[in-house]
Amino acid sequence: MTRTLRQIRFMVNQKALFIIPAVVLFMFILGSQMHLIYVGNNITSWGNQINSVAADNDIGFNKSNLQISTDKPTYVPGETVNVTIKNNMRLPLEFPDSLLGLNIENVKTGQKAGLLAAQVITALKPMESKTFQWDQKDTNANQVGPGIYKAQTSSARNNTTNNTQLSTANTTFTIKG
Repeated sequence: MTRTLRQIRFMVNQKALFIIPAVVLFMFILGSQMHLIYVGNNITSWGNQINSVAADNDIGFNKSNLQISTDKPTYVPGETVNVTIKNNMRLPLEFPDSLLGLNIENVKTGQKAGLLAAQVITALKPMESKTFQWDQKDTNANQVGPGIYKAQTSSARNNTTNNTQLSTANTTFTIKG
């Protein structure tokens, strides 16, 4: 039995000598392209990949790059929805329009919010936040239906190696019926 344990230890040590450097190299290569983003209520993303996590409103990683949140998790029809977008980076973020790329839509039906924005590149300074109000009207100026809605924003920026990094933030909220 002693011989078998020695053989097992030797095999584990030999594999560890190969696996540990491979994992470190893998993390080094991918680490330069990956960044953690806190995205409000329900989504955490690394780079461009999005993974759902169970969380309550505004619970997450506080030192993230881009954050989006609503002032409440649930609204009654017609109630104003306040959406806040915050830049937690040390560098400014640029957005494609005056609403900081904000898009709101019903998760199930795809019904979109009637948000109008000027098509100008807009910057959000480091640690700056902006709050936008939505009156729950769709693109035809009608009250949207009850359901779960997703608010999303995206910002692209060039890093020091001229690679474009996309930061995307999402949050969900409910409009009761």
